Amino acid sequence: MTPKELSRAAYRIFVGAIPPNLAIRSQEDQEDYGVDYEVELTTNQDEATGYIFKIQQKGAHTLRRMNDGKTVILEKFPIAKLTYYLRELRIPILLVAVEISSRTVFWCQLQGNPGVESAYANALRRGRQTISLHICASNALPQTFDDFMIAVRQSSDWLLVTGMIDTPTHNFTAAALRGDKLDDAVSRVRDHLDSLKCEQLELLIQNKKRKEALDQARLLLESKTETPAIRIAAGINITRIAGSAEAEAGEPADSGQYLRFRIAMMLRLLRIVRTTPTPRRLRLYVRCMLRSARLAFFVNRATALSMSLRIQKQTGNDFTRHITEAQRQPLTRLLLRELRLCANLVGVAIEDSCCEVVPQLWAYAVNDIANYVLELREVASDEAAARLESWLDYRTAISVEIAALLKNWNDLILCSLAYMRTANPRDVLHRNRRFATAVSFLKRIADRDMREKSLATLDEYKHGLEEVLKRSPTIDDDVSMYRELAASLGVNLADPNDEIAQIINIGLRDLNPERVVKKCRYFYVSIGVSGVPAQMIGLPTAGSKFLHCTRHNFTMMGYSLDDIYGWFESQHCSKCRDCEPLPPDWSWTLEWQEEQDKIHKSFANRKYQL
Repeated sequence: MTPKELSRAAYRIFVGAIPPNLAIRSQEDQEDYGVDYEVELTTNQDEATGYIFKIQQKGAHTLRRMNDGKTVILEKFPIAKLTYYLRELRIPILLVAVEISSRTVFWCQLQGNPGVESAYANALRRGRQTISLHICASNALPQTFDDFMIAVRQSSDWLLVTGMIDTPTHNFTAAALRGDKLDDAVSRVRDHLDSLKCEQLELLIQNKKRKEALDQARLLLESKTETPAIRIAAGINITRIAGSAEAEAGEPADSGQYLRFRIAMMLRLLRIVRTTPTPRRLRLYVRCMLRSARLAFFVNRATALSMSLRIQKQTGNDFTRHITEAQRQPLTRLLLRELRLCANLVGVAIEDSCCEVVPQLWAYAVNDIANYVLELREVASDEAAARLESWLDYRTAISVEIAALLKNWNDLILCSLAYMRTANPRDVLHRNRRFATAVSFLKRIADRDMREKSLATLDEYKHGLEEVLKRSPTIDDDVSMYRELAASLGVNLADPNDEIAQIINIGLRDLNPERVVKKCRYFYVSIGVSGVPAQMIGLPTAGSKFLHCTRHNFTMMGYSLDDIYGWFESQHCSKCRDCEPLPPDWSWTLEWQEEQDKIHKSFANRKYQL
């Protein structure tokens, strides 16, 4: 086919792939400098809207593919034309590549496309005259027309941003004054500036530049000249950074210390909105965030007490169990009260037409109550958990609907992930049902890239949960569980002056006695008497322990296994000719310990005789 024949065939295929509400005006016979069509969106009544963009069409009999057919290559595209589109043209333009053989129309966003910008910059550095443009093969018309129009809008927005950056300040000011738009311009620029500062913080956090993010957030929070909106955002991000720092330090993300910090920060934000003129939606937002933080604190304590109660029932510790039950009941009432108040504030936001804050607020509340729902299944009944879950789900569905109507996809994702948090990990059917519903939520996202990424994240979460359930618990899992339990009960394990924390830390260290036991095959460790700290969290090694030499019938009691061995080694092992270390690759296991307990019952009973 000749170039003209290719062009005509491509035009017919392209026109047949777009809806009739696009008015197409050919510019091939005009001085268009490389633009084939001008397109205008029309109404259902065939009226012009003024929404105009450009199309550059390239036709080929067959286009080369790569990445298993996922990418289409448009080869030998002139750099001069791309420079015109990216740097000089001030109206949105999309590239259309038509493959005649398959009658397929592929499209590619040019302006504001990071991939195109990167390839263009690379070609300029190398002095190239042409470039190969990579187009996603799934970008085909008419199937992805909605995404096509989103790309047009993104190009338009990109041009606005670059235009504002390139416009000298005095020209921008003069234009605002001429059109009597100064007040509106000041207000909108302030809004955009707030949004940009929030995005700067978000990028620093995502790139793990925690110190820079924390410094910037603190400056914004302390500044009296910043708007309440940006100071609130800074405070929220400070709590996020603190939470991620706790996690990296090996501390539970919902530790009592972190939750107290979160409550303190919300109280500070509450003082800001009470002492400075603040939109009502932000006042509601802060009040609800404070309630949610308090809810998380009560849930954390109640969950810890529930876990303790289960351990105490299993060990037959009736005295401590009655004390735990007496503490748990009023705490449960407090957390349910906070949840109800959270729900009430969300309802007020809906009634006051502050719906934009509802999805995020409810997602926080569901995340904060999720652990209680899971624990409720263990200590109460599935029926009680199901009733609470149903109540939460009803409001989550409303929040998802609001996010979808407002096209607030980030909040819709938050609600969908929060919905999965209450999935019963031991019930495959329940877990799969919730996963299917969460998928249906995420499929409402119009932005295809965001939709696919969020679905992938949800799938990773589901598979991660399944892998955890398949994996047998390790000693490290037990240590993490006891650390979380201690922190939930208000024990600061990092406090060197806290005697209970010291006892629990010794118990955690001695939970795996491998470092001592492997020094000699005749060593046997048995558990002695457990004190209050051990009974609080059900940690058997947070009490007295016995080290026995089964070869020479020696026994030593103490609270730290390392201290016991130090004495044992100096008194007996250094002079013993029968000492026989276990192989270097030997590892202690709970199964091995249980076998030793059966073999050495007479030694284990010595705690009652000493």
